[in-house]
Amino acid sequence: EALSLADYLAVMREGKIVQMGKPADLWKNPTDLFTALFLGNSTHLRVHRIIPENNSYGTVETAAGLLRIKNSKEMPLLPATVIIRPEDLHPSPQGPIRGFVKNIEYSGEFWKITLSVPPFHEEDSDVVVYNISGIHPPAIGEQIRLKYQSGSVKILHGRAP
Repeated sequence: EALSLADYLAVMREGKIVQMGKPADLWKNPTDLFTALFLGNSTHLRVHRIIPENNSYGTVETAAGLLRIKNSKEMPLLPATVIIRPEDLHPSPQGPIRGFVKNIEYSGEFWKITLSVPPFHEEDSDVVVYNISGIHPPAIGEQIRLKYQSGSVKILHGRAP
């Protein structure tokens, strides 16, 4: 609700401000994992390995697939988590992110789809969330592949709870 009502936000943790700014800036560019997860639905995938390629790009290995990312000035050390917002993911047969439909929620405007990522463990924190419009959502258990918008993958230090 704060994202839609406020002109300016401050996210606090343990009595201290961790990030301030316009809602859209906080949503798209969280400075830490707490802020990214606190603000709402997102894909969050544990990073298993970071493979630097050159000064501009690198590859991140996750259970959902290999993701090519633009290097930031300071690439975090492991443990790290990849964050991708639902609006930046789209179904594509050649998409690098893969998972199985675990949950479907209808919101009136779109379907919120949650994917499970193998290997399946109750304690796993890997979650893929994306939205689709239309009449027919995918079926529970169906395998889905997704592509992401260039520049939308954020890698942050820490492991999602």
